[in-house]
Amino acid sequence: MFKFLKDKSFNFLKISIQNENYEDAHRYVHTIKGICQNLSFSKLYESSHQMTNEFKNNNYKKALDLMPQLSKDYYQIIDAINEYQMFKEK
Repeated sequence: MFKFLKDKSFNFLKISIQNENYEDAHRYVHTIKGICQNLSFSKLYESSHQMTNEFKNNNYKKALDLMPQLSKDYYQIIDAINEYQMFKEK
């Protein structure tokens, strides 16, 4: 779980979207989906799964419209892991 904090896929996803490189964006969100499935991060898995499907079907606008929800889900996981880590260190 703590290795998730070091994973760069989300940052690379944002950069790919900014550069309108949707092939790479699809690859990075697919990576996020796989990690979330392995770690049982259900909400982030669902939003990344939806975005992956939209990229797969070349529905770039729909995929981009999902980014706010994916970001919210991502940061919720990051915050929870950080909070747990701080609690564990006390």
